[in-house]
Amino acid sequence: MDWEKISIPNNIFGTIHENPREDRKILPQLKETVKAILIQTEDHIIKEVEVENFRALYGLIGCSLVEPVRLDGEDTLYLDEEGRLKYNSYLSLKNYPSILAGNGVVIGEGEEDLKDTSLTVEKVKELIRFLTPKGIKIPPTV
Repeated sequence: MDWEKISIPNNIFGTIHENPREDRKILPQLKETVKAILIQTEDHIIKEVEVENFRALYGLIGCSLVEPVRLDGEDTLYLDEEGRLKYNSYLSLKNYPSILAGNGVVIGEGEEDLKDTSLTVEKVKELIRFLTPKGIKIPPTV
């Protein structure tokens, strides 16, 4: 793998701000608690969780900015947008060209609101591979 060519994917929704009023303009909202899947890259943990609101989503990921990565027509992986600055643990996503960094949450998306993920923990395990480079620190993209 050529570490020099790794880049963070383009953010399809733009930066998600910590201000909840900004979030409402950009992201679908939660109308009720929804089933999601938490991915913890440092501990290599993938588990089912419930998300009550976007504050809870930020808390699960451990961040103040999120970056969405569309997985399919129904589900999105929300990652710590600053993950490359904070972590030395990464993941690769099947059929996705870039290496991703930091913790994430897979959650379903409807037309106007968020919904239960259609994926199972087992399916997410098939889609991702944890990467922890030994002695290699990937420089953040500027």
